[in-house]
Amino acid sequence: MHRIRILCGDITALDVDVIVNAANERMLGGGGVDGAIHRAAGPKLLEACRSVPEVKPGVRCPVGESRLTPGFDLPARYVIHTVGPVWAGGEAGEPDLLGKCYRGALELARDRGCRSIAFPAISCGVYGYPPTKAASVAVGAVSEFLAEDDSLEQVVLVAFDSAMESTLRAVLQSFVGVAKGRSILRTPDIADTKALLDRVDLPASDLNSAMLQHFLGAYSDDELIAVGGLEVYDRYALLRSLATAPTYRKQGLASWIIAALEDHARRAGVSDLYLLTDTAESYFASRGFARIGRDAAPAGIASSLQFCELCLADAALMHKTLSP
Repeated sequence: MHRIRILCGDITALDVDVIVNAANERMLGGGGVDGAIHRAAGPKLLEACRSVPEVKPGVRCPVGESRLTPGFDLPARYVIHTVGPVWAGGEAGEPDLLGKCYRGALELARDRGCRSIAFPAISCGVYGYPPTKAASVAVGAVSEFLAEDDSLEQVVLVAFDSAMESTLRAVLQSFVGVAKGRSILRTPDIADTKALLDRVDLPASDLNSAMLQHFLGAYSDDELIAVGGLEVYDRYALLRSLATAPTYRKQGLASWIIAALEDHARRAGVSDLYLLTDTAESYFASRGFARIGRDAAPAGIASSLQFCELCLADAALMHKTLSP
């Protein structure tokens, strides 16, 4: 994660190869960071944007896509314009579209030979995307890209205020694995995670500890698609988070990892499984989980819930009683 930098400041002043503009579909400027970038780049930026062909009337860049122009009067050589989704409750594909914004911009920067790129907090202004959820998508998309591609030396996530900066830092810290005051300085590599998931048949004695903290992943073609932290207690367990993007749910991979985790929990003598999710409450409900209030959770996981609320403030706490 040393290639990800977080700061609070003016994205237009950064000396990077490319900055990302949170644009609208017309690409003709607007308020917020869009307007600030146009003002700093000068009138030639608007001319360049007008020259981008429309894909349909009034749309030069559809939601989730990206377009590149020169930076003109900016320190940055290029501006990548991307259009984030308007928040509509989270069940209209917003996480996928927002992730496409980050991935598409990173790919464009790589293809132009750029070594550094700076992002604003896409969709977090008037588009209403909850900051913590948006930060989770941003950090996840950037981290996955950097894990597979070493062309970019630095990715800067630029916050518009101190609250957004704190949110980004908390999410990044959570993503690399901070639990119970202990820092895990890397995400699991492919060999580690595959080896762990291959041990579903471990006897219960190997799992029945006061706390079992592992970062678990499911891979398809060596791509990390799901990560969580499993804490096993006496008769219950807490799954701190699990990535369940719609694409993965359609592939059945999320179902597979949940089944593996439930099997781990049963073998550890666990009767009740709790999990936090900020992306797919309805999906987990279909898997037999029911949403409960924080005050209904066992006292033993209180400290974990307090930590998780730093980065998953809007997450639902779900509960499932496991069958023997």
